[in-house]
Amino acid sequence: MKRHNINAVRTAHYPNDHRLLDLCDELGLYVIDEANVEAHARYQEVSHMPAFQGAIMERTLRMVLRDRNHASIIGWSTGNEAGHGPAHNGAAALARDLDPTRFVQYEGAAATRFGSEFHRDESLINTAPSQSELVATDIVCPMYPPLDVIISWAKWAEASKEDERPLIMCEYSHAMGNSNGSLVDYVDAFFAYPALGGGFIWDWRDQGLAETDETGRFYWAYGGHFGDEPNDRNFNINGLVGPDGVPHPALREYKWAARPVKVTHGGGYMVIVENRRSFADTRDLECVWTLQRDGVAVETGVLIPTIAAGATEEITVPVTQDLTTDAYTHLLLEWRLAQATDWAEAGFVVCHDQIELHMPDEASLPRLVWPAVSKDVPTKMNVGDLVLHLDADRSVCRLTGKGETLITGTVSPSLWRAPTDNDGGKPGVTSMLTGKSVGWAKMGLDALQPEPVRASYSVGGGAAVLGLQRKWRGIDGAVMVHRSLWTLTQAGLRVDEEIGVPEAWQDIPRVGVRFEVPRNFSQLQWLGLGPDETYPDRLRGQTFGLWASHIEDQYHPYVRPQEYGAHEAARRLTLTGEDGCGFEILFPKPLSFTARPHHDVDLSAAETLAELVARDTYEVRIDAAMRGLGTGACGPDVLPDYVVGAGSYKFTWLLKVL
Repeated sequence: MKRHNINAVRTAHYPNDHRLLDLCDELGLYVIDEANVEAHARYQEVSHMPAFQGAIMERTLRMVLRDRNHASIIGWSTGNEAGHGPAHNGAAALARDLDPTRFVQYEGAAATRFGSEFHRDESLINTAPSQSELVATDIVCPMYPPLDVIISWAKWAEASKEDERPLIMCEYSHAMGNSNGSLVDYVDAFFAYPALGGGFIWDWRDQGLAETDETGRFYWAYGGHFGDEPNDRNFNINGLVGPDGVPHPALREYKWAARPVKVTHGGGYMVIVENRRSFADTRDLECVWTLQRDGVAVETGVLIPTIAAGATEEITVPVTQDLTTDAYTHLLLEWRLAQATDWAEAGFVVCHDQIELHMPDEASLPRLVWPAVSKDVPTKMNVGDLVLHLDADRSVCRLTGKGETLITGTVSPSLWRAPTDNDGGKPGVTSMLTGKSVGWAKMGLDALQPEPVRASYSVGGGAAVLGLQRKWRGIDGAVMVHRSLWTLTQAGLRVDEEIGVPEAWQDIPRVGVRFEVPRNFSQLQWLGLGPDETYPDRLRGQTFGLWASHIEDQYHPYVRPQEYGAHEAARRLTLTGEDGCGFEILFPKPLSFTARPHHDVDLSAAETLAELVARDTYEVRIDAAMRGLGTGACGPDVLPDYVVGAGSYKFTWLLKVL
């Protein structure tokens, strides 16, 4: 937690082992200690039943008496999801009487006024709290409010002065599977609005248990794997780290969002450095700066500025090289520990920022002419090192270069992704909450039916041009149209894609194409954001660079298999074998790509890691659009900017044999 800039723990939903509090005292983590008061399915009933009033108050009493001498505790929570009744008010008063030095919080007191997943009356949000609410909670602590709601409240509270309590969300981003979209948007709002004090992510660790199936294959087990009925399936698989404590990519996104030192561009090699800490200056850190061209370091140095807590300074980085305009040029600034601490070694990177100095203009390609309709489309086209093979219905079925297969199987349009938990999980499997994936399956996005190809062909001027047009029909009768123009020259292959998504399909997971490559092309290199996977609403913690990976290492083992491994804003990717032979794909305009060991169809079907199969090809995807991740399994869906809708999507990719 300390290594990822987390500064607070809520012990939801009961007081934890006292040794956790010892560790928080030592390492410096704020703690909200929460009483073991949870009703959930009996949300409103228990809080008003006389038989439970004593127990509600007693559990707060025992918590405060046990833990009040821990310096890490800053507040007491009198429970969670247990309605709001007289005993909650009494428990809050009891906590204040026993310990007047800390605040008391309780989400249920504001549930109706402010809104939560269980109760939401939007008309009551920006209104003054009742006396009963003020008695029960000293802070505004809603559960999973949308971003626009807390910003609206913050503006109202600051302007009206009708609620002077800070807002600290008891839960706001649900880390279930490939999740935590828009984390940066939330944290940016915390810093931007004085009334917003932050929030707690649900939760820290996936609660899975190590098991093996009947053939000895390993997997993490969850609800229903033990003959337990009823169960909540994988709903407790919702941590920022896996069951084994290995961080998920979203944790590194949070580390960047909550960085204690923020750097912005001031022009040229001048940067504006803000120390976002509340108490400490930057003497414990040193700044290692690196000038990068096309993702590669060309100059580096060290700065050791002392910036007071909350202060901002302008610093000119002493780069000696001129700023060129012929390369992707960035300035990376990494703040590292000058000396070892109890939680990290000297040199550990606490935070970073990457400043964009120059991005070359996107390539402007000449417009190509669609070839005239021809009845004589060949089954094989070749120019230079490349040979394009077509099957009987004139679909692309293979691409070879220098005698070696580069692409095997069809190059098909795709609007489907293996559903994330936030998407709604796997269609046909009962989930706790209704999601988007059920609707996608009803459209038939996972099983689009192709109609006959309309093909045309021309050759001349050192180029062979193939035009393909095909309609793909969904279960609901709506039709997607895919047009692709394949141009082979001595320089390589150019593919111009156009995918027309019908108006009936307004919210879909992606728009792109997929194909397969032989497994000997196991070495991946790309120019773009990395090293982690990125999605439109979870990418800002990554840096632009030239990254390398074995394709097998692209795999991130989310406990319940789902979409993984996408890379946004890529300029090119290279796939080679151990001998360095292979091919390069260039994107004239930045696109998203995925190159991974698992096929989407297998990720969509598997319920556990043991069920994933290894095929004899890798799957590659090129996407013009990808839906965001959001946090919809138990929170807001993706923000409007990250929804993929109907329309015409045009994009181009270039392939060159190496």
